[in-house]
Amino acid sequence: MVSPLKIGIYIITILISLTTCFGQNLVPNPSFENYKQLPCRLSEFKIQDLLEDWFQPLTTTTDYWNTKAPESCFAHATAKYGLPRTGNGMAGMFTIITGRPAFMGEYREYLEVELLQPLKQGQLYELEFFVSITKETIDPCDLLQANNLGASLSVQKIHDLSDNSPVSLNLPTKLNENEIITGAGGWHRITGCIYADSAYRYLLIGNFKPSIITKTVRLTNNHQEGCAYYFVDDVSLVETPYNLAHLQAEKTLCYNQNSVLLDATTPGALSYLWQNGISQSQLNVTERVSRDYSVKMEFDVCSYEQTFTVKYVPDVVLQGDTLLCRGESITLSQNYHSGKLIWWDGTTDSTKLITQSGTYWATVNNLCMPMDSIKVDFIECPGFIPNVITPNNDEYNQVFEIENISNRSWSLKIYNRWGSLVYESKTYLNNWDGGDLPGGEYFYILNSTELNKSIKGWVSLLH
Repeated sequence: MVSPLKIGIYIITILISLTTCFGQNLVPNPSFENYKQLPCRLSEFKIQDLLEDWFQPLTTTTDYWNTKAPESCFAHATAKYGLPRTGNGMAGMFTIITGRPAFMGEYREYLEVELLQPLKQGQLYELEFFVSITKETIDPCDLLQANNLGASLSVQKIHDLSDNSPVSLNLPTKLNENEIITGAGGWHRITGCIYADSAYRYLLIGNFKPSIITKTVRLTNNHQEGCAYYFVDDVSLVETPYNLAHLQAEKTLCYNQNSVLLDATTPGALSYLWQNGISQSQLNVTERVSRDYSVKMEFDVCSYEQTFTVKYVPDVVLQGDTLLCRGESITLSQNYHSGKLIWWDGTTDSTKLITQSGTYWATVNNLCMPMDSIKVDFIECPGFIPNVITPNNDEYNQVFEIENISNRSWSLKIYNRWGSLVYESKTYLNNWDGGDLPGGEYFYILNSTELNKSIKGWVSLLH
């Protein structure tokens, strides 16, 4: 029999294990308190020479500030520029500089740190860090307020300190502040849930957006250049109990389906809000286009926006069955925009030239397997058409006789030279002999709706 004491110890052990799992900050030295040496002049050293664990991914010079630095040092953190949120240390970086020549590039500064352990794929994490804008400009440039200060994740360490190092990074953001960060209220909290779609090992902080979509407000107007400089402190990345690996972020809507269901249901989610205002965990999509649908999911610790991509796969539609005259041809073109057509002969040519009767088809090798076929027939069309008839009972050229007219239904209209209709047959049977019409020149139109073809010309009537 297990004693109550052992059961209690077992329960406590489980609770401690869960707390450790979901409560541990995976960011080492999160408040920049552990340093190798105190800073003095800005850019005097690379930040990895000053701080434990943190480093700069590029040659652009992220700064370290500390209240313990000698008061004679520029990097001595004081109320003049701003004080740390907690403790003695904080990092500082330019997130955008405007007014520079284009050849100098879009200058950015970044922080990078290796996490205590790789992220678990499919897991949701809560990321939080605090930023504040400097009270006075750091460089001889006008002070800017800006947005797009955010975070990115990387599987591999980003480390380019070469002479050809870029001055900015273009990485997908996992968390981004879309509104301009002002100095109101002191330290500004940037937080949210991030989804680990890979086993990320490195966290990066900075502006990863191009200048053209970064909003700025100029606070002074004394220099050509404008600089947005922000302090960073108290960085936290914590695993939550929520796993999103079960969500199917990509869905296919086939041409023969009426709808597709997007299901964001996640144990532990408190609420859902789709971009169209639907507040349920599921969304039934009937729109027959390829596009993204997003839903904001609220958890007890943070919110997360999940994006579903719906790919609409239309049917393959070749033109209708076709009847052609022998000697003609038809070209089938690949104008399918949701994949590459595979023709009946296994080729993927952009066009196919058809010169023989048969049934031809095309398909697309995807989940929906759309396919269409076309039947092409070639027949003998009107050949010799006389340009004169002589209905004089001599057995020659008695009627307007057209070669191969009996293969399909052809209509015939005959006009005199003044444009008046003098004869019409909806199904011509090679039997017009001019009737009582006087001799002369007559204009004819031979037409087939099946072949979508008209033949025009002149015939002389001689008595």
